[in-house]
Amino acid sequence: MNIKFAKNLSLFKKYEYKIFKISNDTKFDNQLNIADLKKNLIISFDDFKKIGVHDFSYFNINFIKALLDKKCIGFIIFHKDKLVHIRWMSVSKNTHKFVDDISFHKYEKNGLFGVWGNAFTNPNYRGLGLNKISISECIKFLREKNFKFSFASVRSNNQNNIKTYIKIKKCYIYHTMIIKFLWFRFIF
Repeated sequence: MNIKFAKNLSLFKKYEYKIFKISNDTKFDNQLNIADLKKNLIISFDDFKKIGVHDFSYFNINFIKALLDKKCIGFIIFHKDKLVHIRWMSVSKNTHKFVDDISFHKYEKNGLFGVWGNAFTNPNYRGLGLNKISISECIKFLREKNFKFSFASVRSNNQNNIKTYIKIKKCYIYHTMIIKFLWFRFIF
């Protein structure tokens, strides 16, 4: 079987990523400049239900519940009763794989670090700076928990997200590639 044939069968996939290592003493302007937008940190599904968000258009409530049940931390932004943005964080090696499936351990051998990723914004609210606000809140949360660094990975073709990360001061960029063949995964 040649590689082109395997690639067409989705047996072979190649992904290129930029890994951002961010010093958690970085500070952002994280003000919400839009009326009626609110932000909140959630650590359990009960926290999520107490907020009173009832409109989950574009979001999978079962996915949200599953990540919260696995002890991942969510940062949400909502407008009235509509969920408009969510970003996931992990502060435990046991939950890093649920938030971002890139192994950061080869980049940071010493000390604790947080991982954040898997953000999604309702398409009707894109371009309002919500990504920057959620990044800021993640950094703030991790700094309060005494984490020195945090990591995030972005696919190399996601230029809008990369532009946001590049604006962060004290940000180190690594390049990596993942090749998946059948059920094997190789990180370079």
